[in-house]
Amino acid sequence: MEVLETSMVKIIYPRDWEQLRLDCLQKANYTCEQCGIKDGTILESKRSKRPYIVYLHAAHQHQDIANQTPQLIALCPRCHMKHDRQQAAGSRRSGYGKLISTENLARAVSSSGLLMWVESDGLHWQCNHLHGVATDPLEAVVQALLFLQAAPTAPTEHNQ
Repeated sequence: MEVLETSMVKIIYPRDWEQLRLDCLQKANYTCEQCGIKDGTILESKRSKRPYIVYLHAAHQHQDIANQTPQLIALCPRCHMKHDRQQAAGSRRSGYGKLISTENLARAVSSSGLLMWVESDGLHWQCNHLHGVATDPLEAVVQALLFLQAAPTAPTEHNQ
């Protein structure tokens, strides 16, 4: 049975995200473009005093996550958080909190072929031959994913 990839990266970002990310980091010589820290640097946590490794992120320079050819910058996690907050004009609801919005969920659901509509007994959903009734959109998505994971897949050119 084919495994359904449901991570946020696969739902929100372009199919070639991993290559875009690697190109961004290579272009920046694996160095944060804000503070200059190198990818893989070991630091000590100020709070726990434990060592941790800094892994650089490819951040959207203009917060345009729907752009299939985004301008990316290499940032350490600390600078990425600062960048997202500055882009959101100081709002604490930025970064992934902003990505997981009703609008983005609806866009991902719509592009996946999952249909949803409201009837008197609840929120109905249908995806191919599967269908169900849920109490809210998130439950409908979860139900559909569970059904899809359990359903036998028809032969396709990818799994023949």
